[in-house]
Parts: sequence; C-alpha cells; structure tokens
Amino acid sequence: YDCTVAGTIAITYDDGPYIYTDHVLDVLKQYNAKATFFITGNNNGKGEIDNAAFPWAATIKRAYNEGHQIASHTWTHPHLSNLTSAQRKQNMYSNEMALRNILGFFPTYMRPPYSDCTAESGCEQDMADLGYHVIYFDVDTDDYDNDSPALIQNAKNNFDAGIAGGNPATDDYLVIGHDIHNQTANNLTAYMLQRVLALGYKPVTVGECLGDPEANWYRSSSGNVFTSSTSAVTSATSTSATIAPTATSNNGQCGGGTGFMCTGSEFGDCCSQAGWCGSGTLYCGEGCQAGFGQCGINVPQSSSTTSTAPPAQATKVSTDATCGGTSGMTCQGSVFGNCCSPAGWCGSTAAYCGDGCQSGFGSCGVASAASAGAVQATTNTAVKSTLATSATSKAATTTSARPTQTTTAAKATATNGSRLQTWLNNWFNKLRSGSN
Repeated sequence: YDCTVAGTIAITYDDGPYIYTDHVLDVLKQYNAKATFFITGNNNGKGEIDNAAFPWAATIKRAYNEGHQIASHTWTHPHLSNLTSAQRKQNMYSNEMALRNILGFFPTYMRPPYSDCTAESGCEQDMADLGYHVIYFDVDTDDYDNDSPALIQNAKNNFDAGIAGGNPATDDYLVIGHDIHNQTANNLTAYMLQRVLALGYKPVTVGECLGDPEANWYRSSSGNVFTSSTSAVTSATSTSATIAPTATSNNGQCGGGTGFMCTGSEFGDCCSQAGWCGSGTLYCGEGCQAGFGQCGINVPQSSSTTSTAPPAQATKVSTDATCGGTSGMTCQGSVFGNCCSPAGWCGSTAAYCGDGCQSGFGSCGVASAASAGAVQATTNTAVKSTLATSATSKAATTTSARPTQTTTAAKATATNGSRLQTWLNNWFNKLRSGSN
C-alpha cells in the first residue's frame, strides 16, 4: 500500500492508455519526473491496446522508452474477487500477451481494479502464482469523481491532504490517478508534480519507491528480464545488433538474446522486434532488427504462406496454445487451431494462418483459416456462453496474433496446461452432446 524509500513519491495512473496519456507524458517530461502506468488492455470501448487500428501501442512504447514503469491493470477491468481462478488468470494472460506483442515482454507488477483482490476469494494466491507484485496506494486523489474544471480542486485537495505533515527525510507516498481523464492530464498532474518538487520529494516509479531493481519489473515467457537502459523499444525500421549473429536460426528465434540470424532461415529472413524470424510487415517493418536479418517492406515473402509440413523438431502437439521455437510444439492437430501465429500461439483465423504464420509449426494460408471457420464459430459460441459472467472475451484480430479468449480460455503456462486441457476436453464433450 505504500512506498519504502524515504523521500520518494510514486504517482501512478490507472486504466490507460487513452487520448490524454500522451499529454501526461509531456508534463512528466517537462518536470523530469517518472511515473507508473497500470495498463488496462481493452476497457471503456477504446479497443485492444495491441491492435494496429488504434494508437495505444505507440503510447505504451513511448512511456516505456521515456523511463516510466509499465504495469498491468488486467485486460477488461473486472472485480477479480468475483471471478473464478481460471477467469482471473485468463484476464491477466490476455494483458500479458498484448503487452508482449507491443514491448516484447510484460510486467511483474499489477494493480487490481477497484482494489479488489481478496485472500478469501483466492485472488491473492492466484496473483502470487502468476508471479505478480500486487500494488495498491496510500493517497487517493479521487480524480475520477472530479473530472471537470469546477471539481478538479477537490482532487488537488485530496492529494495535499494525503501528503500533509510528511517529511522527505522519513516519509514516502504512493499516489493513484487516472490518465483517462481530461482534468487529470491537463490540470492535476502538473499540480502534483509542482507540489512534490516544492516539498523536496522525488517523483519516481513504483519500483524505485520500493527499492526494487528495474531488472525485476518485467519478464518474458522464457523468463528473461529487461531494463529500459538495455532494451529500449524502438519505432525505427531497424535496430543495431547487441550480440553479433553467429548462426542461422533453426528454431524461429533471433536477436541479441540468442545470437541467431534469420537470413536464410526457413522461417523468413527478417528478425522482428520481439526476436522472431519471419516475413511480412510484422517482421520486416517497424522494429525489425537489421543486425540479425533483412529489413524493409520489399523483403520477399517466405514459403511460410504455403508450406504446411512442420520441421523435425516440432513433433509434439501443443497442449497449452503455445507453439514455435520457444516451446518446440506444433499446432497441427491441436484443439486451438492448426496455425502458429507470428507471436507463437495456435489458432485458426487469418491472424494466425496469414501473414507471418510459422509454417514450421503448423499449417499456413487462407485455406487453413477458412477450413476451421465453422469449428471456430461453434467454439466461440460455446465458450462465450460458459464464460459470460467473466466479461473477459477477447478477439484475436490484431496484427500480432495471439490466442483468443474464445478458443483457449487462457494463455496457459506449463504449470497449468493440464488444467486447461481438462477444461477444454469437458467443454468439447458438451459440444458433441449438443449442450452449450
């Protein structure tokens, strides 16, 4: 609920990104301040954060590259204590996948919506099992109730009251605001920063106010950690190699963390920002790593759009929706769909079977997506009915292609793959018997 490093104040923002977030970043830069953004994946009708049709990915990249901390605030902003364990994890997995699609990794910090994650419901244990630091606050601006020029002074008063009587030599504070509100961006943020600095405090991220090294703030599915000083997310069409490539990739991975290059690989000649070989704009366009393959829109397409035979190493059918070089599993014959997406997830829509599909780990091409259409539609109906109360359905129509909520129920890890498989088996049995 509070910081531990004296003299620090961590200002945090929930529910974004939104149309006001870039202005919040402008103000933070003006005051040379750092903050933490608890990202919600698809709330308030803003659209999915990793959908290229929306500007949110660029805003998140900017926040990270400018030294702010990115944390999770779930996918759809539910009351976590009211969900089942599977539904809670499903909501967290979806946000993880979206943030990984944007940054190449995802946070270890989260804040429960409505501060609702009780021990009695099992939520606290679920978050611990997922590896999250659960963060609350000790100063509430109540900005969401005061988003007008006439009322915003109330939020300022709340902030002042929360830090009143404090001493930078001994005290610290963790403040909550919301970057989805006009007055928070255009009025309250500057006011808080002026007060923080005038009183002799340092405006920092949550991680810094807790004395937690930045290396602990993020992780990847393979367990790697990232820091802003070593893993800045770029918006250029190429990046410099950090480790010289030594061999052509034989598992789809590439980049500084592996030393593999994509040129001449069966997966495609371009090394994506997230470290995967492929072809098409997802791999050869924005963020492409020039030191580990070719980059640019004119790079020819690989055979991944037509080939269907998996390589020798992909002999195990995926049981948790993961596929590709990291997992070594194929989607061919899996219950999730036969196509392995660029991001390494099994599915059966164009987002999985189209541009960037990993032919070495399943089928690819329009025909693959079309043939699974009827099954996909039935599957969607069944799962939406089963999970109607969770309000966590998520479409897999983004350019980075991850498994949909409606076909996988969760981004399962190795530790819960068997539970997911059991659930899916029961669910398919219902389909076979004609029950939804």
